[in-house]
Amino acid sequence: MFFNAALRTSRSDFSKLPARADFPFGFENVAAGSVGFAIRAGGDSSSAMSRARIGEVISQALRQLGALFALALVPALISGAIQLKWREASPPGEEVVLSMAESWGDKVLWVDARSRAKFERGHIAGAVLLNEDEWDRLAPAFFDAWMPDKIVVVYCDGGSCDASHDVARRLRNDFKIENVHVLKGGWDAWPRK
Repeated sequence: MFFNAALRTSRSDFSKLPARADFPFGFENVAAGSVGFAIRAGGDSSSAMSRARIGEVISQALRQLGALFALALVPALISGAIQLKWREASPPGEEVVLSMAESWGDKVLWVDARSRAKFERGHIAGAVLLNEDEWDRLAPAFFDAWMPDKIVVVYCDGGSCDASHDVARRLRNDFKIENVHVLKGGWDAWPRK
């Protein structure tokens, strides 16, 4: 019994094949000058792959696919675990998201770059006020709170506010403090207002 898999061509090269080759997956001379690909099902065991053999081949292919999947999964899981645990400071000057800054815990010195009025209405607990309008007057209070092992995270109102970037730039350039970051989203990103 043959099931024609509808692969037909009119090439004369295929016309030289035997009418019914003894291949489990073979070619069949269907008409003059055309060849069809056929899968033999049933028949005697000498000319066709038995159902048991087909089952073995499929089973072996599935086992190999499972082994490849497992081999690919192990490094992916290890890499994912390392990335979740690895909470090192991002390169200085880059914006950091709130979850990253919070993961640094007590190592963070929060710097509020907004105006004094906005700072007094609300700020991150422990934050130091340091803005460009009062830079000379506020800098000593910043240095009282700062330690070389601290990670400085500057924030402002977020959105189109550039005050945090300006203060961070001045901390790096004027005071040569390297570990300075800007909170992405600023005060708006802080959930506990």
